Amino acid sequence: MDRFVTIIIPAHNQAAYSRQCVASVRRHTAPPYKLLLVDSGSTDGVGDFFDSVPGAEVIHLAENRGFARAVNAGLERAEGHAVLLHTDTIVPPEWLDRLLAVLERLPEAGLAGPRSNYAASPQGVEGVDFRGVASFHGFAQRIAREWDGEARFVNRLGSFCLLIREETWRALGPLDEDFSPGLFDDDDYCRRAVNANHRLAMAEDVFVFHFGCRTFLGMGITGRDWDELAEANRRRFEQKWRTQTQSRPEALMKVLELTKAAAAAHERGGVPQAVQLLHAAAKLCPFHEKTFNDLGVICRELGDILRAFHYLTRAVRLNPSCEEARDNLRGVAEAAGRQQEAEAIIEEADAALELG
Repeated sequence: MDRFVTIIIPAHNQAAYSRQCVASVRRHTAPPYKLLLVDSGSTDGVGDFFDSVPGAEVIHLAENRGFARAVNAGLERAEGHAVLLHTDTIVPPEWLDRLLAVLERLPEAGLAGPRSNYAASPQGVEGVDFRGVASFHGFAQRIAREWDGEARFVNRLGSFCLLIREETWRALGPLDEDFSPGLFDDDDYCRRAVNANHRLAMAEDVFVFHFGCRTFLGMGITGRDWDELAEANRRRFEQKWRTQTQSRPEALMKVLELTKAAAAAHERGGVPQAVQLLHAAAKLCPFHEKTFNDLGVICRELGDILRAFHYLTRAVRLNPSCEEARDNLRGVAEAAGRQQEAEAIIEEADAALELG
């Protein structure tokens, strides 16, 4: 489809994720497209980084008023089709070409989205357990080969990576900012699209890596605060549409509860319980680097240096930007006399990230 596209990436802090995301877009997206970066009052250098991206158009908002407000600011300057992309995503080669092909094959589709490791049904892929960014690329390539050209209509698409046909976003107007800072704003937008006869399609052959909820974590919206926000916006959605819906507990938020409980158990001296809780967290969401970092720290304290090295290696490979995991891996490597191996692992992870 030879149609211009505007890629809108909103951010509030989380500079390391912003760099990863933008790098993957610039490396794996064929022109023509406009990269529109929206900084919502960041204080950690996101704004300066956005200003440094060659060819990007940057919007600086004075304060953080949530995802919907940032997206709407971007849509005001969008041209052609629009892509909404969270900063904690990494896109693979041909991601946009394949999403655009869905709109071309299915003219009744107004929105298209990919599959992912961290997404609600139907976009989430079950049983994915790759070891890091490098493995993600291989997995994404396999998905592209095995599902080449396949797409299906669905009832919901998440906003972590969402292509919106130009006619659709112009007809629907802005996202509903009453759902700020986030949660259920994408459900609301999808409901509005369906009601206006713009169908939702999922590209079976596109797989986008999603760390998940990192802006919320950076804002300190976890635990009870997360539950209260999710419940409030769920009720807002139900009242608006006069419908019943289920709560959507995010796996990562449950993982955070488990890791917090593990830390408390560890402090009390309950090391076996802490390890059990962390293993449960790793099984629930195998893409949260802190889980494996914490397992590595405990293993080192127990004198199990080899297992500590294994867990910390996985943490670094999952997120090379995690300074805590990098420092801990170097510390364990020094104790084990494996400094060169550790530096090679860190360099490999950085190189894989650059491929992103």
